[in-house]
Amino acid sequence: MWARSVGIPSSTFDRMWNGGSIPKAETLLRISDIKGVTLDWLLKGVGPMRPGGVGVSPPAPSSAAVAIDADLYGQVTEAVSAAYKECGYTITLRGIAAEAAKIAADLSEDVPPEDRPAAIRGAIGQLRRRLREALANPHGAEASTQKA
Repeated sequence: MWARSVGIPSSTFDRMWNGGSIPKAETLLRISDIKGVTLDWLLKGVGPMRPGGVGVSPPAPSSAAVAIDADLYGQVTEAVSAAYKECGYTITLRGIAAEAAKIAADLSEDVPPEDRPAAIRGAIGQLRRRLREALANPHGAEASTQKA
């Protein structure tokens, strides 16, 4: 698990991923170094998850990987849909699918299956923050999404 590998309690890690606490800089650097993720992705959920991720083509998935990714995609799709609904937005099925695809792609090969629930919660927490910010600034990045 990520928490164990960076030397913090699982409950602390879950609170960080869910936006309930702000990790110390040393913890963020340790996560970044140990897990090989970029600080931009870790802090803001933007950019490539891994250093040098831009322009790198992933290998073609095997049939087993597709099945695992399909399960992950389903979990992420449900979570994305719930986040938009919770924040009072309407969004097309295509929009939900696109958002879920971005999140699932970052998680599919970079996060081991046992760490996926926490990683999904973290990614959805970041989505909720973006949606709430869009409520405060309706002409910003989420302006194409309709408020219910």
